[in-house]
Amino acid sequence: SYMVGDKLEDMQAAAAAGVGTKILVRTGKPVTPEAENAADWVINSLADLPEEIKKHQK
Repeated sequence: SYMVGDKLEDMQAAAAAGVGTKILVRTGKPVTPEAENAADWVINSLADLPEEIKKHQK
């Protein structure tokens, strides 16, 4: 499972829900180092998500 968010609280919610992969996207709110550390992946744009998923499935 995947959860995409743009702030630390999104990553924390994903962890609490047992989501498999927490993805922080840099669009939206300013990204903090804490949010980056809580995420499994950090991407620049939602448009990058399909390619990122393909890359990690190999």
